[in-house]
Amino acid sequence: LKRTLKLKADEIIASWLPLSHSFGLITLHLLAVIGNYTQVIFSKELFAYRPLVLLDIVSKYRVSLTGIPNFAFQSILNEISEQDYLWDLSSLKCIINSAEPVNYDLCIEFAKQLKQYSFDAKAICPMFGMSEVAGGIAISKPSDLLGIVGTDGTHTISVQSDQRIDQNFTCVIGENLDACTIRIVSDDGKPLGENTIGNIEVLGNNVFSSYFDKKQNEEAFTQD
Repeated sequence: LKRTLKLKADEIIASWLPLSHSFGLITLHLLAVIGNYTQVIFSKELFAYRPLVLLDIVSKYRVSLTGIPNFAFQSILNEISEQDYLWDLSSLKCIINSAEPVNYDLCIEFAKQLKQYSFDAKAICPMFGMSEVAGGIAISKPSDLLGIVGTDGTHTISVQSDQRIDQNFTCVIGENLDACTIRIVSDDGKPLGENTIGNIEVLGNNVFSSYFDKKQNEEAFTQD
């Protein structure tokens, strides 16, 4: 994640996510510990009471990286009124959107509402991950604009944001982290071609070694 996001020594990370969840613990807290980055940690109760506190903290402490689930983007938008909040969000280089399906329209509206506070739309980085792989599998880079991809049920298809059918498109997540490789397979385990919808298999040093339950291991792991 450090390499993919091109993090530097002076990063400042803010988070309200509980350390009992892999997103809060691994993706943000342990990333800061390993990278020796400054952390600003506040409670989930405070965020729930006043979601805008995250933007207060970003502006006050010049936060460069944070992460929130998709619903939290909506929670923040719900609280924004017509007043001038005097935020400066120009320091925020990456806000990871993960732990829930990513809503493209919501991300676009979020960026639109915060543009007046020097928020860069490219800072929104959708990420797909699992606890079993120590957090992230694939993520969009901060240099990438949000994109969408359509589906016809079996394949992905290129689609423009103003030509989509809502139930047949999804937000582009990005490329796999360099710690792991991904392949897409059919229900019987056969590798599928590019742009084909199927099951995700992951291989890498970040993949955990086993479940506690032996039967789960037999169902989850392949021969290779």
